Amino acid sequence: MDSRAQTSFEYLLTVAFGIVLVIAALLIALQLNSIASAQKAKIIDYRSSTIGSLINQ
Repeated sequence: MDSRAQTSFEYLLTVAFGIVLVIAALLIALQLNSIASAQKAKIIDYRSSTIGSLINQ
């Protein structure tokens, strides 16, 4: 009976670790998405200013 309880506890720890790992991966993906969006906005701004400076010359 004791080995069954230990096995159940080990499964519980494995599932908890998996859930924490999925949450961490999700947070990293969301952070990377926000960084990519910010960089995309900067690139669009630089492109617009470069095109504007070329047109004004």
